[in-house]
Amino acid sequence: MISKCTIMIPTYNRPKYLKRILSYYNGFEENYNIIIADSSLNKNKEINKKYISAFSNLNILYLDHYSPKINAFHKFADMVNYADREYCVFCADDDFITPNGINQSVTFLEKNPDFSCAQGHYISFYLKINKMVPKNCRVIVCLDSNHTKDHVFKELQLYHGFINSGSYIVVFDTNTSKLAKLGACDKMYINNSPKEAVEDFIEMNDDFEIDKHYNKLYISYSPNGYLRRVK
Repeated sequence: MISKCTIMIPTYNRPKYLKRILSYYNGFEENYNIIIADSSLNKNKEINKKYISAFSNLNILYLDHYSPKINAFHKFADMVNYADREYCVFCADDDFITPNGINQSVTFLEKNPDFSCAQGHYISFYLKINKMVPKNCRVIVCLDSNHTKDHVFKELQLYHGFINSGSYIVVFDTNTSKLAKLGACDKMYINNSPKEAVEDFIEMNDDFEIDKHYNKLYISYSPNGYLRRVK
């Protein structure tokens, strides 16, 4: 059903959020039809173009002719003209609409032709980190399970909120891609390892930095894997 739907993503000066939502849909390994309407400043449009080019699995139409001063609703009305599927769904760059929710909405509209739109449940949540992590304590989160890029990136997104300033996330086996290129482990990890997940995460989260102090542990399997929260 989702093949009948275009996902419309308006964006404005939030490259990190745009990359996050595209990473989300890319993780389902389906060729989603997506239209991105970008009214960002030129410097952010260039960043967005770079991010979009990395998601070759997605069928993306990128519209960048909008001025930063355009009324948001005028942009919404214009981007609809580029949709070539029977249905479309609007999703802000900082939100997620689940594929299952899209499929259910399309199924409902198919069965009820007298309806022109469908809306599912909206869930908003936040973590009460301060109550879960006592003040002035130090936290370390160690990631050492599935070593594919997408899995590790999702772990980083999930757990980074528990890390307070001065504490660490340690991502193990960041040398997996290098080992795969040398034939020392499965080739599936070539450019698809914790190392690439760390690089994407650091690019999107300026409140973390790689603590290269620990790269002195030359026998370590985790070069550039010690991520320290700095703010």
